[in-house]
Amino acid sequence: MQRRHIVLISQIPMWSMGKSVGGPAFHETVRALGEQYRVSIVTPRLDYVDESQLPPGVELHQFDHRLHGAFRQVPKLGWAADTLGWYTFQSSAWPIVNRLCQTGDVDLVYGYEIYGVPVARKAADRFSIPMVARYQGTLMSFRMDQRGASIRFHKHLAALKTPADLIVMTDDGTLGDELLGRLGHRAEDVLFLMNGVDRSIVAATPTDVRSELGIDPATPLLLSVSRLMNWKRVDRVIRVAAELVDRGSDLHLAIVGVGPLEGQLRELAVAQGIADRVHFVGGVPRRELAGYYRTASALLSLYDYSNLANPVIESMLLGAPVFALGAGGTNHLVKDGVNGVLLSSAEPGDVADVLEPYLADDIALKALGLCGSEWAEENLWTWEDRMRTESERLELLMGTHQA
Repeated sequence: MQRRHIVLISQIPMWSMGKSVGGPAFHETVRALGEQYRVSIVTPRLDYVDESQLPPGVELHQFDHRLHGAFRQVPKLGWAADTLGWYTFQSSAWPIVNRLCQTGDVDLVYGYEIYGVPVARKAADRFSIPMVARYQGTLMSFRMDQRGASIRFHKHLAALKTPADLIVMTDDGTLGDELLGRLGHRAEDVLFLMNGVDRSIVAATPTDVRSELGIDPATPLLLSVSRLMNWKRVDRVIRVAAELVDRGSDLHLAIVGVGPLEGQLRELAVAQGIADRVHFVGGVPRRELAGYYRTASALLSLYDYSNLANPVIESMLLGAPVFALGAGGTNHLVKDGVNGVLLSSAEPGDVADVLEPYLADDIALKALGLCGSEWAEENLWTWEDRMRTESERLELLMGTHQA
């Protein structure tokens, strides 16, 4: 029996920080869809798109997108170039999508994130094919009421307002379901799901992280895992570590991740007087992350908008005690004092007040991590569970359309 054919349009990388490094959502989506369907991915020809990462049976169709990231760091000019790049993406991707759909064997168009959604909508209208819009969460929930939002975030709002037969929105604490309702979408057209967790990392052989970093086994080790970008607020983690050192704690901090703020964060560590205690380890492949989670005394997650993120989920699964700011939907996952600690303030002194007693009580810290691990085992979906739920809706959508 011939498999159904899905055309997926996207601009984002398979992994957020390099091959097998960073957020796994797009990779897991492609892997799962590729196991069940014939998938054609339409995406720019960029350094981070590696055909070797694609599962068997997934086809890659690429095009040149010269404005991608152009002048991003230049005020005003960067915004204009980025907006123009959003439009040129659509005009460049469309000929490929149009050609694929003209064959008559495409059963679904799948727009992944704000670049892919408008193209998918155009194909759905032109060829009467069902269409899915997929979002990995959205910060627009917190930006909608900002002055000039309709202009500054035009491409985000234009995509999010686009009608779709099904909208798949990640429940990452950024309140995407509420935003979609606010923009006029019906709740029955929205599938609102948390990311799954990769349980294979539990069985991964942990690396000897402390030995590699030159840290004594008895020395507390704080951990931060994220892209090094503004709203992840890794600067707060550094300031908390500095506060604890000032109070006499003999601790170290491992920062896992890469991003545009690395230079500034290194300078901050120097300015705070703890450069010799802060280890910038860069991007770490997912299976090697197990060593960091298992070794860490605590994971700190102090994001601005939501801390319902992959590192928190993975930390809990692997028994690393989680200390997370209660922003967004974090309290849906972390139960304060039970499977982790919810922080009500991100001020360095306030976080240090909460964390310091735990660092002095190894038994309490280990108990917190153990409870988190047990809770994660019982409550968190695997990626297989997560994608199975989505595939059931896709099957229903395609079956209804063909009928």
